[in-house]
Amino acid sequence: MSDCLRRGDKRNPASRLMRFLKPFYLTQISDLKPLRGMPVEGLNIHATKVTDLSPLKECKQLRVLILIQTEILDLSPLKELPLDVIQLDFKPEHHTEALRSIKTLREINKKPVAEFWKEVDEKSKQ
Repeated sequence: MSDCLRRGDKRNPASRLMRFLKPFYLTQISDLKPLRGMPVEGLNIHATKVTDLSPLKECKQLRVLILIQTEILDLSPLKELPLDVIQLDFKPEHHTEALRSIKTLREINKKPVAEFWKEVDEKSKQ
């Protein structure tokens, strides 16, 4: 891997691809192991067969993650990542604890974090 690619040099188009991977969207991909430790800042695995996020534990630059229409229940591998934005089919019984532990989150499902949790809390009281 070239030095500019490894560093995420913005002048290199291939570097941009490494930083935000979208080509998995709507594919049959099911295994994220090849991404382990890669300098990925964003990942869209919308409508894929991925069920295990543990390979992402080592993607320490991951900031944006799109998990809509997946069967992912365990978000615990994300707890130590610097995520800013996540989109997912929220399942309170599976996702609440892990999502609340990610202190860097600014947006969940296209809503500010405080607004998202306020709505979740209100629904749980009903």
